[in-house]
Amino acid sequence: MGYSQKKSLLRFLLIVVGVLGIAFLSIYFLFQLDLEREFEQKLQARIDLAASMISRNQFPTQPPSFIDEGNPLSLTYAYQENVTAYDLQGNRVFALNPSPAGLDPELLNMIRLYGEYRFEHEHYEALGVLWSNEIGGQYILIAEAIPDQGNLFNLLIILSVVFICLVAMILAGGWFFAERTLSSVTDLSVQLQGLAPTDLGRRLSMDHQRKELDGLVQTFNGLLDRIQDAFRVQKLFLANMAHEMRNPLQGMMTDIQRVTERGCPEEERQQVLKAVLADIRELNDVADKLMVLAQQESEQSVILFLPFRIDELIWQARAALVKANPHYQVLFEISNLPTHEEGMIVRGNELLIKTALLNLMDNGCKFSPDHRVHIRLGFRVDGCAEIAISDHGPGIPDAEKGQIFQPFYRSDQTAHIRGSGVGLALVEGILKLHHVRLSIQDQEGGGTTFLLTFPAELDQKLPV
Repeated sequence: MGYSQKKSLLRFLLIVVGVLGIAFLSIYFLFQLDLEREFEQKLQARIDLAASMISRNQFPTQPPSFIDEGNPLSLTYAYQENVTAYDLQGNRVFALNPSPAGLDPELLNMIRLYGEYRFEHEHYEALGVLWSNEIGGQYILIAEAIPDQGNLFNLLIILSVVFICLVAMILAGGWFFAERTLSSVTDLSVQLQGLAPTDLGRRLSMDHQRKELDGLVQTFNGLLDRIQDAFRVQKLFLANMAHEMRNPLQGMMTDIQRVTERGCPEEERQQVLKAVLADIRELNDVADKLMVLAQQESEQSVILFLPFRIDELIWQARAALVKANPHYQVLFEISNLPTHEEGMIVRGNELLIKTALLNLMDNGCKFSPDHRVHIRLGFRVDGCAEIAISDHGPGIPDAEKGQIFQPFYRSDQTAHIRGSGVGLALVEGILKLHHVRLSIQDQEGGGTTFLLTFPAELDQKLPV
């Protein structure tokens, strides 16, 4: 066991010792208070008994003789308790047991003053009471006794023995369980140190005889799963990005070599330049999407969210898409208009939402044989705005619906169609940032519908 583990065990032991010490001391002092209360009640009972005896008999006018001169034992008799009566002048007129020791006049004055007074008399604990009989006579009654400390001492011995035994047992048990637990932690540490970036498929093993760390092991394994997925996505991302960029670069290099290595007619040169321009636009489109994707992942706190009309944004995205691709057809209709114009306003980043809509529209037109998409904007009774973007393409197999949002993923059905594979990953990131729910629905007769549902209370969820 290392120094830090011993230090932790010592801290635990100190806490336990402190708690036990407070508990046992509380028991001891509460028992002591209870004994003192019982002792005081005992003294009061002796005074009540003496008062009852005095009230039934005629009290002598002269104090009796308490000392037997012929019996020396009367001077040294060690009694445990006594009851004594004094008149108001301080004369002792009655005593249950003989005693050569008188009472200090100052103590008698304190009893007269307070009516009841607790004090110590030599090695006795005493209680003095000013008492009056039926005919108006007043006396000072004093009950004294030696407290029995045997029970308190026995309790102290018992508590001390129990305390020492408990501390020893807790120390032994704490040491055993600390060694047992720390050995498991050490095993986990060794396993973690043995993990290498090139071997992320390994997982921490769980000792089923020690259940206390199973939750931690599961958490570590879950973290390793996420790290492995991140590395896998990163490798796939880099491989696909290199592939997507290599094709247009290779095409441009081939076209440029064909033009420069030999003379060619002007018409052929123009065709080559157009092909190179198309490749450059494709590379520029990929770069722009990657920049937006990286920005919305790493700079969410600086993205500005403002209110805007969702119908106007759809018209703007439609106009931009048709202008860049005149052969595309985008049909747009609005249903279930809200009662007030404010119902058509949502809050978010207008440029990012427009980028997401453009990508969905572009994909729909690109993969549809007729290059046409149908956009429907509706408003539900709960205030949520819904946008449905439908195409007439081949559809998306169920097995691929969870993969199409991965960067550079391309389906086998659409691999022959020119594209970067970044658009849907960008769309998913933008919609998650705006808390917009995205679902994919198959259409009868072929085609796919992407349904976007904007939350009604969007302004309360988005960062500002």
